[in-house]
This record gives sequence, structure tokens and C-alpha cells, in this order.
Amino acid sequence: MIRSIPFEQITDPAAREAFQIVERSVNEEPLIAGSFKFLEITFTKAGTFRVGHSLGFRPLDVIQTAKTGAGAVTWNYDNFTTTDVELTVTGACAVRAFIGAYRSE
Repeated sequence: MIRSIPFEQITDPAAREAFQIVERSVNEEPLIAGSFKFLEITFTKAGTFRVGHSLGFRPLDVIQTAKTGAGAVTWNYDNFTTTDVELTVTGACAVRAFIGAYRSE
């Protein structure tokens, strides 16, 4: 979330309004309007696995960006904790995802 633009120091009204529009637009982007961490995980076999995330809070959202390999992936949201996430995979695969929590104000 961008909160550092010093609007009171922008004396030109048109410029101030333009910066306010930019701030609102940027802060609505999901990866900025929240706290996310990128994970890339490789699994060599089927099973249920816990993966540390170091976010310091229980993530609520996953934006999976890619999955390669034969295995299917299930994110076990109910088992996410403040220290790790849990995934079940059906076979060898690699997964890329942003995990975190989107927040709206």
C-alpha cells in the first residue's frame, strides 16, 4: 500500500489530483493492496506437504501462477497457519504462487 506521497507538498492542483489518481489505482492492485510472498515449490512425489512462508500471519489467499508436471495440486486452506501452508499433490510437479492476504480499506 502506497502511503508516502506527500500530497500537501504538491502545490499544483492538477498535479496533486493526478498523483491521487495514481495512488488509488496502484493501491487497488491485489499484490500491492495486501501482503504477499512468492513461493516456488517442487514436489518429487505425491503426498501432503507443509511449506513455510515467514509471513507472520495466516494467509487467506493463493494466486497460483503456474504448475508444471503431472501432479495435480490442492491448497488445503483450512490447514494454513501463521508459519506454513499445506498442499496435497497427486504426483511430481512444480508450483509457483503468491500467498498472502488481500485487504481492502
